[in-house]
Amino acid sequence: MCAIARRNLATSVTIELGGKSVTKTIAEWVWRRREYAKLDLLTFSKLTDRGLKEGQGQTSTGLPFEVKLVRHYDPSQRDAAMAMYQAEPHQIDAALEVVNATTELL
Repeated sequence: MCAIARRNLATSVTIELGGKSVTKTIAEWVWRRREYAKLDLLTFSKLTDRGLKEGQGQTSTGLPFEVKLVRHYDPSQRDAAMAMYQAEPHQIDAALEVVNATTELL
């Protein structure tokens, strides 16, 4: 068990994520896979307009008013980030499987 932990702390792995090469130790990738990718996905999933639509609305007294949405995020960037974070655990698993099969214990 100690040999595996030492190897995980000493071995750096580079993985291509979101079009960028990211280098971390195996231990850091395991944390990223287990905890942080889920948190990032959850963060981006909270960016929503809850299905609201622009147009005309009415007050409770029947007076018309214009509904205009102001988004403080780009929906296409949000969707791209969510797709990346959904795929990230699989990409990490695939890369670490190869590294674990080819790396000797310390």
